[in-house]
Amino acid sequence: MDKRLFVALVAACVAAGCSGEKAGSHSPSAARAPVATGDDTVAAVSQSGASIAALRFAVVTKPAVGAQSDLRLDLFAEAAVPELLVQAEAEAITVDPATAKASVAIEAGKTASHTLRITPRREGLTRVTVRLRSGADGAESVYDIPVLVGAAGG
Repeated sequence: MDKRLFVALVAACVAAGCSGEKAGSHSPSAARAPVATGDDTVAAVSQSGASIAALRFAVVTKPAVGAQSDLRLDLFAEAAVPELLVQAEAEAITVDPATAKASVAIEAGKTASHTLRITPRREGLTRVTVRLRSGADGAESVYDIPVLVGAAGG
């Protein structure tokens, strides 16, 4: 396994698994407790060479089978990117079509965010693939976001 992918997987597992709830807590609200806030982001794993924008992500709500969760994507670029097309897809996760595709503008040196609404279909470690495409020249960057999915209702 590629060392960068391994490091990102471990970081994502820690972020997804550290919701702050006590062991044995099984209330529905505890299963959906917020996991990440503010600058609590992890770098996505680049699957392509040069990147249009850096991609970091935060697990906003702990992913569980059959439960809707949010993944916040934070996109950063040194130079302005007036039109960045964001497209997300996954095999073991349903990405809400209303959030799977978006057009985002990034100001030079600033961060722009987009939130994906996901519903995992099976427990375990899986990934969401995010493609970033420049509207200006068609250049593309591909990132993988590892997602650790818990059991339904747990």
